Amino acid sequence: MNPPGHTRIRRLLRRAFTLSRMKALQAYIRVQVDHHIDRAIERGTLDIIDGLAYPLMIDLNCNKILGIPQQDWHHHFRPWTKSLSLLADLDITPLAYERGMLAIAGLAAYFRNWINECRAGYRPRDNLIDMLIAEEDRLSEEELLANCIMMFTVGYSSTVNLIGIGMLSLLEHPMQLCLLTEDPSFIDMAIAEILRYDSPVQGVSRTVFADVELSNSTIHRGEKVIASSPPPIGDPARFPEPDTFDIRRQLNPSSPLAMASIHASARIWPCWRQKS
Repeated sequence: MNPPGHTRIRRLLRRAFTLSRMKALQAYIRVQVDHHIDRAIERGTLDIIDGLAYPLMIDLNCNKILGIPQQDWHHHFRPWTKSLSLLADLDITPLAYERGMLAIAGLAAYFRNWINECRAGYRPRDNLIDMLIAEEDRLSEEELLANCIMMFTVGYSSTVNLIGIGMLSLLEHPMQLCLLTEDPSFIDMAIAEILRYDSPVQGVSRTVFADVELSNSTIHRGEKVIASSPPPIGDPARFPEPDTFDIRRQLNPSSPLAMASIHASARIWPCWRQKS
C-alpha cells in the first residue's frame, strides 16, 4: 500500500511493538534460547532450524504476539509455514505455487474464525489480533484479515531464515566466527552484515501503476514485478569490497529495511511479470 493507507495501518500496528513490549519480549527470547541450547547440549547435536529457529519463532509469534493456542502451532501452522516459504523463490514450481496458495487460504480461514471468536470473547486478550479488532472502525474486514496473515508470515519466515543464514555465513567464514566468539560486542554489527551479505529478503514485489519502459521492454500498468537483490547486497561506492563478509563493517544495525540497501542496489533481475 501507499500512503495514506499504509501510514494509517502502520500507525495501528506500531502500538503492538512499543519499547516496553519489546523489552519484555527480549527477556522471554533469552529464556527460550537458553532452553533450546540446553536441550541441544544434552542431545549432543543441534539442527539450527528445527532445534532452535523454528520452535523459537513459532512460540514467539503465535504465543506472545498473536495469542494463538499451542495446540494449533504444529497441527496447522507448521505445514503452512513450509508451503509459504516456497512462494518467495523466484524459480517456484507450479506445484509449490499451488501449495503456497492453499496455505494462504488455510491461514485466511483460520484467522477469520479466530477473529470471530475474539469478538465473541472466547479467545485470550491483550495480543495483536485483539488490539486490531479494537480498531475495527479504522480497519476494513479485508485489512484486518490481511494484516493477521502478514504479521504471522513475516514475523516467522524472515527471522527463521536470518538465524539459518547467519549461522551458515559465520561457519563459512571461520575467522569472522572466531572474532565474534572472542568479542560478543560485535553482535549488532554482525547481524547487520549478515543482512547485507545474504539477506533473508531476496526481493520486493510491486504492482505497476503506469506503463514503464525498462531495458527496451515495456512493463504494463497492472503487472507485477519483483525487484530482486541477489546476495551480496552492496553498492561498491557505499560498501567497499561488497563481496567480502566482514562483521566489523560500519553499518546501521537498526535499519528497518534489513540493511536491505534494496533501494540502493536492487535491480529488476530479471523482470518477473504476472498479470494482477
